[in-house]
Amino acid sequence: MKINTIAKKGIVLMVLFAIISCGGSKSSDNKSNEQEKKEVKASQEEMSSKKEVKSYEEELKERMDPIEAKLNKTIESGENMLSASFELSEKWKEEYEKTYNLVLSKISDSEKPKFEAEEQEWFKNEEEKIKKELLSTDGMEEGARDYEMLFASGKADLAKKRAMELAKKYDELNK
Repeated sequence: MKINTIAKKGIVLMVLFAIISCGGSKSSDNKSNEQEKKEVKASQEEMSSKKEVKSYEEELKERMDPIEAKLNKTIESGENMLSASFELSEKWKEEYEKTYNLVLSKISDSEKPKFEAEEQEWFKNEEEKIKKELLSTDGMEEGARDYEMLFASGKADLAKKRAMELAKKYDELNK
């Protein structure tokens, strides 16, 4: 059976039309898919950057929690309680000093002397409170092992408390 020329041309045109139609939609589908991929990627980058941006206070807590847990476990075990108490106190003191210096770097030169004096006064008063409390406890004497361990633990708590307060202040200064 012979197909006439007009029919052949019609079939060729329909095939071309079908190819162009499919090809065109693939092209627009590809463009929309690419656009969607870009939007998803941008959204993921935004979310990951939000996750990465932590406050200094959060970073400090995350950094110190495992150290504190390990040393508290040692203290609670009853072995090396005194050295673990001193080590915990020193770790928090180091973090306090780092945070103190960060805050100091953010405040004006005119505010620095006042800030430094407030910090010294705060620690002096808080340490006196600890000493009074320990000495008022039956059987506690300055220099005794239990006294020293509890005093070191109290100093660790002070350094932790103040470091966290200063970390929060530092975050506020960075806003």
